[in-house]
Amino acid sequence: MHVPEPVMSLAVHPKKKDNLDNFLKALNRFQREDPTFVVKHNTESEEIIISGMGELHLFVYCERMKREYGIDL
Repeated sequence: MHVPEPVMSLAVHPKKKDNLDNFLKALNRFQREDPTFVVKHNTESEEIIISGMGELHLFVYCERMKREYGIDL
């Protein structure tokens, strides 16, 4: 199966540090569900970078984190 390369990336982090565990669980789940959704950790800036097929694609995952996991970004 051909999986296209991501075309857009975004640095994300939870507003509250208490939500970090659920945030990482959500990212892990979304990455398993969707091969076009990619998560990377930038060691230089200590940022978590999500990448996907466009602005709407990433927006949907950010909204799912809010709705399904109660995480504000």
